[in-house]
Amino acid sequence: MSLLAKASLALDKSDPESAIDLVRRFLRRIPDEDQAEHVFALEVAVRARLARGDVDGAQADLVDAASIAGLVGTASLRASSQLSAGLVALALGDLEHARDHIEEAVDLFESTGNRFDGGRARLDLALALSRLGRPDASVQQARAALESFEGLGASFHAQLAARLAGGHTPASTAFHDGMGLPGLTARESEVLWLLVEGKTNQDIADDLVLSVRTVERHISTIYEKLGLHGKAARAAATAFALRHRRPAP
Repeated sequence: MSLLAKASLALDKSDPESAIDLVRRFLRRIPDEDQAEHVFALEVAVRARLARGDVDGAQADLVDAASIAGLVGTASLRASSQLSAGLVALALGDLEHARDHIEEAVDLFESTGNRFDGGRARLDLALALSRLGRPDASVQQARAALESFEGLGASFHAQLAARLAGGHTPASTAFHDGMGLPGLTARESEVLWLLVEGKTNQDIADDLVLSVRTVERHISTIYEKLGLHGKAARAAATAFALRHRRPAP
């Protein structure tokens, strides 16, 4: 297995630190003139940095990827660069631009016949649409991704797509329906799932009949337990929740 494949696997296993280390090793070993491999590695790096809340590092990697993609200009490289731009925008809460970039990535990946990366991009698009308050469109993208992953035999990503395609679970039943998250209490899990749905702190307080200050304290504790900080903490917490969601019994 290549170093880049190992980095992607580490990221799937919620180990962004190992993913970044593997990407660095990969980049040191490939020739400078192999521009395509640099862009694909930088996309993994962007995901990994965002997963640990390092927005500045992700933005720096994005600049490098966009520069290379602009020079080489193949559809695959532009797709990877657009996806990275969308992920950074999503982490910064710039949802409209996130959607635009990720939609472009989906189209470019599919124009090259790359069903796996197209499916992955559709999952990211589903998350962006969910946070934009468009649950039906979000589920539609997740179902399209699920079809691609099932056709490719990509079981891990098919499970992620199936969870997103299932729609939202009400916060009041989230923990009891198998959506408790590792390391978090039942209440913290409820709060995090409402964050995933794109709700504001005030919305969460209203739904759970809590004060906004109590909700803020829960969110702070969640971030502390997950080792998250900075502008990308919310996006990283969302990714954590989606990776660990268990199907309802």
